Amino acid sequence: MNANPLRYLLFFVVLVLVQVLTLNNVHLFGYASPYLYIWFIILLPYATPRYLTLFLGFLLGAILDLMNATPGIHAFATTLAAGVSILALPYFMPHEDERDRVHIIPSMQSLGIGAFVKYSVLIVFVHHFALYAIEAFSFNHFFHLFFRVIVSTLFTLLLILSLEYFKMKR
Repeated sequence: MNANPLRYLLFFVVLVLVQVLTLNNVHLFGYASPYLYIWFIILLPYATPRYLTLFLGFLLGAILDLMNATPGIHAFATTLAAGVSILALPYFMPHEDERDRVHIIPSMQSLGIGAFVKYSVLIVFVHHFALYAIEAFSFNHFFHLFFRVIVSTLFTLLLILSLEYFKMKR
């Protein structure tokens, strides 16, 4: 995906619709729920201004909160994930001149498969942990919470990495 704002807008809308119309109804074994919409945050270009990355994270989450009738849970989790992505992305990028980094859009091709997987694991895990921790609003059943986070993270990563792989191969 190139850095065309119109393509990102379309991608944003498609991910929200897929999430709300399809994936919100998928619950693997009653524990795992895929949250594919976080892929939007993962794919934001390195050159995206920080304030815009945070705003887009919040907007994405707020829209999902409106559609799911959840009071700010998704907004917090996606804003946190966007903030972590701002801080973490430079550590997963190839060591190049800063001028070359500006043009990088995170993907398996630009970061390499290993770095992209690690970056995606970090962002998805942070998002899911925040989402489920706020939803539970308690750590009384920490192992149950952690199990849900891990299983949902793996399910979401399987979707993201599969789609990313097919995107890379075309």
